[in-house]
Amino acid sequence: MTRTSTNGPRGTWSRTSTRAGAALLAASAASLLMAGCADASEPEPRVPDDPSWSIDAAGRLDPQLAAEVEKIADEYDGEAAIALALPGAETGDGPVEAGELSDVSAWSTSKVPVAIAALRENGYTGGVEGGDDTSDEGGEAGAASWVVDLIDPMITESDNDSAESAWLSMGGEVAAAESVNEVLGDGGDARTQFDAWVPPGDVQWELSDQAAFGANLTCIDGAKPVVEAMGEIVDYQSYGLGEIDGARFKGGWGPDDDGGYLSRQFGVIPAFGGGVIGVAIAARPGDGTDDTAREMLNDIAHALMERMPHGGDCETAPVTSKRSGEAT
Repeated sequence: MTRTSTNGPRGTWSRTSTRAGAALLAASAASLLMAGCADASEPEPRVPDDPSWSIDAAGRLDPQLAAEVEKIADEYDGEAAIALALPGAETGDGPVEAGELSDVSAWSTSKVPVAIAALRENGYTGGVEGGDDTSDEGGEAGAASWVVDLIDPMITESDNDSAESAWLSMGGEVAAAESVNEVLGDGGDARTQFDAWVPPGDVQWELSDQAAFGANLTCIDGAKPVVEAMGEIVDYQSYGLGEIDGARFKGGWGPDDDGGYLSRQFGVIPAFGGGVIGVAIAARPGDGTDDTAREMLNDIAHALMERMPHGGDCETAPVTSKRSGEAT
């Protein structure tokens, strides 16, 4: 199913999607005042004025941050949520969250694991963030050059045509879904299931699972070009997590079947005192508009900056359990 929003720029993609929202994206860019794109260099840790908090094994989110997220939902007569995770977190073990959101379609956030899977299935061997990106064959770490060329528009601009090509490059619908599921498992998400018969943007991706995946993202084999692109998001999509210096993130947005509107983002950000955390945020405004959803994500990101937790390192806290990529 292809869904098109009348409230804001197109942010979903499916196997039959087009670039119908390109003009609307350009129009919104001219009217928005946002933070610039995050630098893809190594993120600098943010140092808040007050001592921070730690994500603990009991699964508790900082109560002040949780209260702020609830306040944001009330202020906009909508729904808001946040999930955070340390590197090494896995489904059901590690992520902490606040707020409630149902029917959380992945929308264009699904392009991140799809991009990684497409690189891996087409010969990319560049390893993880900070690894070598060259090969003896002259290509980017051995990957087919045309696949590598898809990554920047797919991630930085959320281009649907590039995402479509990446999905189809993996040898069919079933093979693509299996490859993406393997990537998710490598990132600690053992629950989210891509399916050959469901458009990637319509896959349900819970915020807690997405936060775990984000926390482990830089240690996933083949993720380096994707993580770098997540640090170069175009200005008109750099709201929300784009307000945080050093963030690598990707957004997705679109209308609900019942007339509502969901906007979400996830990624990996510098934490208090060094290290990183995975984060996923989402908003469904009461007025069902893209503009208000952006404001809500900005507010959530600002609240997080004021209550930033201590972070970790996926190299010293790797994902310990894997899953197969089996898909239907």
